[in-house]
Amino acid sequence: GLISVLCSDHQPHDVDAQLAPFPETAVGASTLDAHLGLGLRLVQRGELALADLIERACLTPRRWLGLPAYEFSEGAPADCILVDPHRDLAMTPANLLSGGRNSPFLGWRLPGQVRLAVRGAQCWQPEIYE
Repeated sequence: GLISVLCSDHQPHDVDAQLAPFPETAVGASTLDAHLGLGLRLVQRGELALADLIERACLTPRRWLGLPAYEFSEGAPADCILVDPHRDLAMTPANLLSGGRNSPFLGWRLPGQVRLAVRGAQCWQPEIYE
């Protein structure tokens, strides 16, 4: 079959929710921080084309959710990220931006480091430069 959407299934929980006895813990993990890097890893391995990663992680979900198509033109609100594909992100609790800090990818180095994120008038620049 064809996987037409790539999503993070991000379900962050605070530390207390993860320290309870196993049957009582909240299900989920901080996966948003790894989403881009895991996709780029597939691209680096030749298992997915970059255009397909963009389509399946960004464009198709917008259509499925009934959101308007992204417009990249003068005067349109910005909604984009700037990624350095030559820099890795070390998946450490200190580098996770999610509140949960619990990820199955801790200890991994994933390709692609977000250098800038812009949405409308909001701009965010991470401090995780190694």
